[in-house]
Amino acid sequence: EMILAECSATLVASEGAYARQQRNEKAEQLHAVAHLVAKSLSFSQLQAAKYLLDALAKTSDGMVVTGQIAEEHGVVRSVLLNSIRKLEGTGTLKSRSLGKKGTWVHVLNPYVENEINRQFDGV
Repeated sequence: EMILAECSATLVASEGAYARQQRNEKAEQLHAVAHLVAKSLSFSQLQAAKYLLDALAKTSDGMVVTGQIAEEHGVVRSVLLNSIRKLEGTGTLKSRSLGKKGTWVHVLNPYVENEINRQFDGV
């Protein structure tokens, strides 16, 4: 019984270590993707992405009006939409246009906001 208990404890510990390693690798991968995405944006797209993420932080339901964001910050709406498409194409966020009601945006990569802010502040 003692040997069985030791084997079970070893198995549980190794499974826990493996799960922790998998989480760390996934976090590192997401961070690397966020960094690459932020670096791939043009300056105007980076600005637009920052304004979009700032607007998302102010809403609880993920609804933003791209025309309003563009008007408030003096950016062209098409640049804002291109930024959304680029971020969506990299799997960083998900969006759905709801016509005149606005656009629903959900950030899939939790590191992208920090990375975009870091790139924007470094410019």
